[in-house]
Amino acid sequence: MEEQLSELTTYANALWVLVSAALVFFMHAGFALVESGFCRRKNAVMVLMKNFGVVAISSLIFYLVGYGVMFGEGNAFMGLAKFFPANGGADADLPPYVFLFFQLVFAATACTIVSGAIAERGRLLTFFLFTALATMLIYPVVGHWVWGGGWLAWPSQAPSSSDPALASTCRTAQSGPCPPTTSRSPRLAC
Repeated sequence: MEEQLSELTTYANALWVLVSAALVFFMHAGFALVESGFCRRKNAVMVLMKNFGVVAISSLIFYLVGYGVMFGEGNAFMGLAKFFPANGGADADLPPYVFLFFQLVFAATACTIVSGAIAERGRLLTFFLFTALATMLIYPVVGHWVWGGGWLAWPSQAPSSSDPALASTCRTAQSGPCPPTTSRSPRLAC
């Protein structure tokens, strides 16, 4: 009976995490609509393409490199293991790939927030390079400091506890748009 209850708890936790991740994933559609609504008509397709490309690029990069930097064993600055996680990076009582998908959608969301800050201001290739860099190093390193066992982690805090993605997304989004937006001209001057 206790084994069945444990299995049911695992499935319920996985379902909750997947529903939460799906809601965050659908935020990309909302960001795309808001950004295309706030830009000029001639740039709407480019804004939509940036939002689609962010999800594609950040998904691949976070799976290949970012997850290992965020949750891999390493030093207090960054993780140096678990690259290309074979079991989906399931550290907790979650099925494989559920925890990875949850973290991946937040990494992509951090870059999508930056997309809105530089809408109509930057080139597509430059933004995609920023997306790759942010998903490979910026977001995962900040996440590792707090939830991957880095120098800001509480001694009793496991990497998968609480809500690591949300706070890391907020920190990345707060620091991410500053350099591109301060160095570019206003939108209507383009």
